[in-house]
Amino acid sequence: METDTQFAFTAQLSKAQFAASVRLAARKVIWFLRIFGLLAAFFGAWAVSIGIYVSGTTLVVLGLALAVGMPALLVRVSVGRAQRLLDGPVGYRIDAEGVRSSTRHTDGIIRWPLLDRLEQRPDVLLVWMGRGQFIPIPVGEFTPETRTALVAFIEAHLAGRAPETATAEKSAVRPPTP
Repeated sequence: METDTQFAFTAQLSKAQFAASVRLAARKVIWFLRIFGLLAAFFGAWAVSIGIYVSGTTLVVLGLALAVGMPALLVRVSVGRAQRLLDGPVGYRIDAEGVRSSTRHTDGIIRWPLLDRLEQRPDVLLVWMGRGQFIPIPVGEFTPETRTALVAFIEAHLAGRAPETATAEKSAVRPPTP
């Protein structure tokens, strides 16, 4: 397969960039935790107001812990698990094959048919694989022209929208499903 490299660079993803990416990826879970925690706290406050002190106070404390503490804990645990990947620079190659990233610990490529959308932040691009997985690409050091060209290239290739990817997928022979 032809690999005409379009973009190749090395960048270091900071903890703050990764934490912001995790918050963005987990925004639905974080909102659920906050809403559920506040509902529990309000229900506990109502229980205290009608005289159920122990259970009501417990619900208020647990609800506030759920609404405030759990989102922060979720982000902290996620960043902690990825700490080894954040320790060094990451080499990126974005070409007609897909998005390749390599560190001193891992090396992998995600091909374009698996990638379905792109979200832009001021200093990082998030290329999404389905609903919960993403590739953070730090672009804070890029010139505006380079960033615009990279975004246009990625958007042209997402979800098999590139002409060469769509043609290759249609012509591929697939074995019958048993």
